Amino acid sequence: MIRIVCPNPATDRTILLPKLIVNEVNRAISTYVVPGGKGINVARACKYFQKDTTVYGFVGGAEGKGIRHGCRRMGIFDRWTEIKGNTRVCNIYVEKDTGRATVINEPGPTVTEEEENDLKNKLQTDTREDDIVIMSGSLPSGVSSRFYTELVDTLSGKQAKIIVDTSGKALQYAMQVKPWLVKPNLEEFAEISGFDPHTVDYRDLLKEMKKYVNQGAEQIIVTLGKDGLLYAGRERCFRIKSPSIPAVNPIASGDTLLGGFVSNYVQTGDIEESLKLGVACAAANAMSQYPGIPSDADIGSLLAQIEVQKAD
Repeated sequence: MIRIVCPNPATDRTILLPKLIVNEVNRAISTYVVPGGKGINVARACKYFQKDTTVYGFVGGAEGKGIRHGCRRMGIFDRWTEIKGNTRVCNIYVEKDTGRATVINEPGPTVTEEEENDLKNKLQTDTREDDIVIMSGSLPSGVSSRFYTELVDTLSGKQAKIIVDTSGKALQYAMQVKPWLVKPNLEEFAEISGFDPHTVDYRDLLKEMKKYVNQGAEQIIVTLGKDGLLYAGRERCFRIKSPSIPAVNPIASGDTLLGGFVSNYVQTGDIEESLKLGVACAAANAMSQYPGIPSDADIGSLLAQIEVQKAD
């Protein structure tokens, strides 16, 4: 089973405009509303490949109810923790003419210790040997930066494969508990490593990734946007280049990559081939106006364009 912890879900409202003009009245072409948050984006990609997932997180208020209903309509199982606060809304403004996306995240709710413990207990009770548990996204107010670390401790002895995709202190702490895989993007990894993401050489980036592999996480994926990803494990390292595509909206591409990767890995156990599929899924997502893999996406054609290079 693929279990996904999404502590800070949101209602994603994608607003398509010809162009976003500041200090002017803007008229939308269309609006698309779906359950969002990094973990839900991962679950949506898994569902594309007909892989069942169970999502855990905190939801409350009218937006929380909408997320519950939306996930069920998509066929995503859930074990949400109901909270007193209101789930946030994420507004995504996409320019049709340029493909530029502007994201405005509302402040999220504050989660109590009792609500936090409810999620931990549900996850601990449900998790079985060989499950993949993905801990994805930012943390709501009231939740410690060590939350993911505490979840890993809660699952000790379960022999589950833990994947962490977060940022800041939460990512730093997660590295220390030796998860099976960590997947930050370049900016997130740069933040905890202290280098400039705009000038770093990929060879230096790989050296830094290897340090963390030697000290903690079993393997690290650093996503590079349109340039693909770098992978560092204890036995090998490689780079996967993304296909050249007409990008429309890159929002949620990293989450879609993770969903495609996990969906293939649970079936094949092959890291490299699973990451290739993940990169193809990310490209398909970026070619769409709205988050997710389009139903008519030609994943096979995208896969054929993907290049894998060994890295030292």
